[in-house]
Amino acid sequence: MSIEEIKIDRNTLITYQHLQKYFHPNYQKIKPKQIFIKVNSIRSLIADNLVKGIHWWSNFWEKLVIEDSKGYLFNQLFFNREGFTIMAEKSEEDKQYLIFVKVFQQAMKGNFAKIYAKTEEGKESPIKKKVERLRAEINYCYDELSFQEYLPDFLVRGGLNKYFNEHQEEILLLIKKLPLQKLKIWSLLATASYKPKDNPANGDDSSFPNNQKLGEMNDESEEE
Repeated sequence: MSIEEIKIDRNTLITYQHLQKYFHPNYQKIKPKQIFIKVNSIRSLIADNLVKGIHWWSNFWEKLVIEDSKGYLFNQLFFNREGFTIMAEKSEEDKQYLIFVKVFQQAMKGNFAKIYAKTEEGKESPIKKKVERLRAEINYCYDELSFQEYLPDFLVRGGLNKYFNEHQEEILLLIKKLPLQKLKIWSLLATASYKPKDNPANGDDSSFPNNQKLGEMNDESEEE
């Protein structure tokens, strides 16, 4: 941990204020004879980007894929999904990506609906495995061509997509002009922040790996 003096502009200041306001804070968890400090690593990652003078999500690909072998940061994205949405909504530069996220998540909804339909009554649907597989599929797209082939196939498998129909020209232009890494970053953000419908088996979202209360977040230090 460190404290640094940095030069800031208006955009950096506003982004930091949004980060403080809309992302879950670090907090303290007290157990008998033990005190754990729960750190929201996503907030720290964004703050580091602001210190470096780069856009708040610029190096998410390296951090969430290359360096995140255990999927720890990826799982934390779910708790920060509202912060990501608000941050993007309030940024003129990022608003365009929200449409892409909605299109992607609508396709996820269509694919997951098929899983729910095949799940026997009283059993948990395998949403966790599906999310992990989807993340792996995105990671395996190593160049523009492979991702451009994967994305349309994924959208088709999701069935009728109202967001794509409403913003078809805008989405196609976005996919065409954005570099591969940016598209993959926002695909990962869409995947990690997707909130599935209630589990038919038990009436809640407990089948989804990240759907815990903030106080129930697993910390790697406690698992060891």
